[in-house]
Amino acid sequence: MEILGPLPLGKKVVARAVSRSFRTAFDYHAPRHWHIVDFLKLRPHPSFFSSLLRNHGSGIRDLRCHVNLDDAALREVMENAPRLRALTLIEHECLVTESGLWHMAETCSPSLQSLSLETEAVRDSMLERLAERCPLLSELDLACPGQTISDASIVVVCHRCQGLTALNLEGQRITDASLRALASCPGLVSLNIPFCEADFGVVAITDHGLMPLARGCPRLTNLDLTCSNVTDQGLRVLAECCGDLELVNLTSCRDIVGHGVGELLTHCERLTELRLRSCDGISDQGVRSFAGKGERVTSIEIGGSWSSPLSDEALRDLARGCPELISLRLQCIDGITDEGIRRLVNEAASLHLMSIVSCELVTVEAAAYARSNGVSCPQTGLHEQTANGAFNNCVDLMCGGCFPSREEQPIMPSPQLSSTTVLNINIAGNM
Repeated sequence: MEILGPLPLGKKVVARAVSRSFRTAFDYHAPRHWHIVDFLKLRPHPSFFSSLLRNHGSGIRDLRCHVNLDDAALREVMENAPRLRALTLIEHECLVTESGLWHMAETCSPSLQSLSLETEAVRDSMLERLAERCPLLSELDLACPGQTISDASIVVVCHRCQGLTALNLEGQRITDASLRALASCPGLVSLNIPFCEADFGVVAITDHGLMPLARGCPRLTNLDLTCSNVTDQGLRVLAECCGDLELVNLTSCRDIVGHGVGELLTHCERLTELRLRSCDGISDQGVRSFAGKGERVTSIEIGGSWSSPLSDEALRDLARGCPELISLRLQCIDGITDEGIRRLVNEAASLHLMSIVSCELVTVEAAAYARSNGVSCPQTGLHEQTANGAFNNCVDLMCGGCFPSREEQPIMPSPQLSSTTVLNINIAGNM
């Protein structure tokens, strides 16, 4: 049930007389209806939160909290929700400290299956304790800047929780050792390891970790390798072992040349999206090696971090080799021209959306031509040619580096709970 509107608690209690279903949802003697409680869009008053846990904690299976949760509140959760199977703690304004998380690690329900800790207070030692106490853990989200999670705790998690299906380690200090440990989790479906460094500026995710991971986790469908040092050789093994892949994010993988992408398209029939931004090693020849295998591809992001060697020839190969292409993002490619864009628009019959960012020789005229032919193409990020043939300087507002927006991140699903009612409390202001 979803409750909308800035109603204070008192009025909602009065409103319980409006209908039987509303009354049932707020009946403090019917905890069976309170299996999933979502506070991600609300600042609950501490007294309401405590009352909820005291009266309905025994029935709560999935608790999602965003703000105002401190150590005392987390202790109440552990004490009053013994059947908790999923817990989400979002970082912003979260008041939980390292002490509170340690208490959670020591007292949480052994039946916990899904845990999202987007807070900077997580440490290797407490993660190891959680893994020892919660062997049924299948979904773990540790994406948060400032964390210090390393290979040591991930190895323990993989050993204790071999039923892992989804793991998000964005920005953590892990290396190939963690990927090799994950090979012992054959049910792994989703793995996000973007921006992982062994030390500041030292990327340690390579083929030596990717290959054993691919061989041990054949069910992978989602893999984010952003800013890693994998090569086409590693992608070949990945393609041969993980044929169910639906999304592989290779943004800023600068050692990739292109033929490994072709292997992915050959072996992974569900792969319809290519994310190849800031892949400086891909040339026209590299595009040619995979474009001809892209008959199912509907979306492509491609370009360099500063200046890509691609030219109009690459655009021609993409247009001819990817007949189902709907969306195309071109970034930091100095070799493509207005003529190449016009040819692409004419030959790519399915193209509906094109984004051109920081491509030196492409002007607003090319964007206008695309729009006149039914292709949506924003003008931001393009250059405008002056009367004397020179180009005006352009401040690119669309190119914010290789870091993806929050909307681009795959969202790990919550565990399936049978016979549940969702209480989605989405109310502006305090309760």
